[in-house]
Amino acid sequence: MRHSFFELSRARQWTLSITAAILGALLILSSIFLCMYWQEPWLLLLLIPLYFVFAQLLDIPFGHLRGTLVHYSPMVIVQPISGTWHLHTTTLFDQLFALPHKDPKLSNQQQTLIWILDGFLALIEELKDQPNIPLVGTTHFLSVRRAEKLGFTIQTADVVSRFILIINYLNLVLSMSISKGRLRFPKLDQVRKFQISSTDLISKEALLRNWRTQLVRRSQRT
Repeated sequence: MRHSFFELSRARQWTLSITAAILGALLILSSIFLCMYWQEPWLLLLLIPLYFVFAQLLDIPFGHLRGTLVHYSPMVIVQPISGTWHLHTTTLFDQLFALPHKDPKLSNQQQTLIWILDGFLALIEELKDQPNIPLVGTTHFLSVRRAEKLGFTIQTADVVSRFILIINYLNLVLSMSISKGRLRFPKLDQVRKFQISSTDLISKEALLRNWRTQLVRRSQRT
């Protein structure tokens, strides 16, 4: 599993991240200044989604470098917060740096799903040495039926979660479109919030391994 950004030295990762942050800040400030100069503040409403795309692209590398985000595979990230581990899957940043190195026999969607399963299996290995920990996250890759079979409790998104999804909608569009290989506009109710305890996740290890094996075999036949 290759990830172009993390193959760089930490010094180069820091240099590129800081440079991108400075250039991004200058572009954002310039766009705000121009909108105000042209007396067209409504244009900022069109630019805000782009700002959040840029923010996520920076959040992942800086979080990784500071140790607040831990990658368990190219498509699974864990963020420990106040005793709860928050799981993030399929970020745009990781797609841009990892998918160019995918197995050429696999589609983006197949490879992404295999990497998600790899991440859960790697996470399980670490959780075996930990006390019981609540895990929460969101994903558009797992159907309700599959998620419940894996032991996840599906939750209805609260107002705050829905607001976060709305302001990050462009991120979702880009991420899902890359995964599917065509332009997709996800419905917000397709992005599911899930919860599971580490003990329950560990108990599903065999099921996850079997699912991964089936995916690999199926992809080799196509």
